[in-house]
Amino acid sequence: MQSSRKVVPGYNLIRWGSGPVCFELRSPDKDIIEAAQHVFGKWHASGDATLEGEWEVRRSGDEILIDPMPEHPDGGVLPVFRDVGHAITCVEYAAVWRIVENCNHLLCFHSALLSKGGRGVAIVGPSTAGKSTLATALWSSGWDFLCDDLTIAIGNRAVAGPRRVSLREGSRELVGEELWTGVQSTPGYRRTSVGCLFHPIQEAAESPAVDLRAVVFLRRNGAPEGVDGPTMMNPARAAIALLPYTNLVRNLSFPEALAPVAD
Repeated sequence: MQSSRKVVPGYNLIRWGSGPVCFELRSPDKDIIEAAQHVFGKWHASGDATLEGEWEVRRSGDEILIDPMPEHPDGGVLPVFRDVGHAITCVEYAAVWRIVENCNHLLCFHSALLSKGGRGVAIVGPSTAGKSTLATALWSSGWDFLCDDLTIAIGNRAVAGPRRVSLREGSRELVGEELWTGVQSTPGYRRTSVGCLFHPIQEAAESPAVDLRAVVFLRRNGAPEGVDGPTMMNPARAAIALLPYTNLVRNLSFPEALAPVAD
């Protein structure tokens, strides 16, 4: 998609993305641009990335308006925004949702993505399965923590979806007080109603691609009970198990969605 908005004098632009996709935010407000830079400045799209979404964010009285207004993922009504950080977080989520909903040419799946020595591991599981908690613990042990929400597969390589990590309050006891407190000093940290958002990644010229060496399921329907420790899956079972976590299963037929997963 080509940028459709005219450049208006007095507006500044923030561009961010990951791998083959990018997004843009425009605003005439210095505080909004600085807040957007604080959140999106870690995400550097490649030079040939496709523009998948753009938003204008500005003040109107004591409200902060977003145009176009993102859709609520559950079909509800979004609140009136008065806090800059809250509005930027909404755009951050809307950008990732655009990938899930619109980018059927990409294979993406809901997972945490970590790497060590350029070799990536995706941790898959339903919400509240413990992906973010486990990934945060591995991060504290020397792994690179790239994302906990959306992994974009590019052949045998993977890049992180451009969104901060979301850690729930319930993870606090599991990761330990020292690590939980340390998260508060990371870039992009923000308290939320259920926990916090933060950037565990390091600054880079663009979002790094890693060799995807393994996919680990924290929880899987149909898994045998009473098995002590991890087990290997054959490729066919692994593809079918991963399919429900992909973006493709939402918009394509079963054969169409399964083909790129199996590849």
